[in-house]
Parts: sequence; C-alpha cells; structure tokens
Amino acid sequence: SGEWENSDYYLADIYVQDLACLTTAFSQGTFSGSAATVREMFDSVEGGIVAMNGDYYSLHYYGPVIRNGVVYVDHVSRDWDLAVLLTSGELLTYPYRTLTKDALAEMSVYQTWVFGPALLDDEGHAKTKFRSAVQATNPRSVLGYFEPGHYAFLVVDGRTKASEGLTMEQLSQLCEDLGFLRAYNLDGGRSSILISTDGFVNDPYRGGRTSSDIVAVRELPEPEQQTTDIE
Repeated sequence: SGEWENSDYYLADIYVQDLACLTTAFSQGTFSGSAATVREMFDSVEGGIVAMNGDYYSLHYYGPVIRNGVVYVDHVSRDWDLAVLLTSGELLTYPYRTLTKDALAEMSVYQTWVFGPALLDDEGHAKTKFRSAVQATNPRSVLGYFEPGHYAFLVVDGRTKASEGLTMEQLSQLCEDLGFLRAYNLDGGRSSILISTDGFVNDPYRGGRTSSDIVAVRELPEPEQQTTDIE
C-alpha cells in the first residue's frame, strides 16, 4: 500500500505458474446472474486468495465477454478500449476500433474485459489522452501486467477527505511508476474493492456496491481444472 497524489492505493503483486490460478467469477455463479457483493463472489472461488472487482459487464453487455476460456458474447465493441488475456499469459490492450471480431477469433483467449481505458502506451509509458467519460478524481480499479505470469490488482480509494481519488491521468502515471508494462482500468467508484481472505484490503467508498463479476487469484485447482503453464 502507499499514497499517491493525496490518495491511498493498495497493490496485490501477483505471480502465477499456472494461468488457472488467475480466474474470474460471475455473480450468483452464472453468466447474467443478478448482482452480488464482491465478498459473495470471492467466497464462491474455491481456494481464493485475493480478488478485485471486474468490469461490471452486465451493465451493458458490450462484448466481447470471454471468461475462463468460455465465450458468452462474441460481439466486439467498437466504442471502448479492450483488454484480452491470452492463454499464453500475455495481457493485450486494444484502443477502441482496432480489434476486430475476426482477429479475436484467431486468438487463444482466456479472459476479456470491456471498460477501460487502457492506461499505458505500447512502451509502458503513461498516456495523457483517454477515451473515458469519467476522468475526474474517483476511486479506481486497475488490472496491471508486467509479463506472462506476473500481474497486479491495483485499487485506489477516493471521494473522502482522507483519500481524494485519482484522475485518469494521475492513475496512468501511477501505473508507469509501479512498473506495469500494460494497465487496464476496470469499473471504479463504489465498485472499487480489493478483498482477501482477511476481508477488505482497501476502504471501499460507502462500503462498496454489488456488481456482476470479479477477478481473483486462487490456489492451484485440481488437474482437470488447470488451464496451462505460463509460457
């Protein structure tokens, strides 16, 4: 944890050998299930260690929605930056209107997220222009990537006197300073929650809110559930 621009941030620095340890979970355990708390979704992850809120896909169903290798929505939004986690362990981010449905179909995809924006350029440097309607100070949630097998969950508290929250530009600079190669903004505001087996890691604004999905790290599952060793 640390302080950045008058805001408190919390970082889970994550190494996995098998990609099955980095998983996602839906509210109510099913696609398009009614909203649930992050704690409820985290409790549903067997062997869960730490988790963060996701992109709240069910608010809009922009697509693509691919979770744990299963395709639920194959439409590719042209309006938002996209994040794609390949089965190789590489996390890719795409500016809006650059990824096509045909190109996505050629990839071996493990997870996708549609929210954004992507926070770093191709060299891992902070961006200053973003496709986002929420660029003022806010609580934030970010999926960070260093290299295949090395990821980060970053959550920033906000909207309080103790922690103001970060603008998108400030958040981008924090991601560069933390050494991320790629970083993708997920749902923020009251949704920004980092949780472990000991409970909330951060202090969610007004106790947080219900959502539709999380990203989680878990113990290595049984062999039939394993995905692939990181390349």
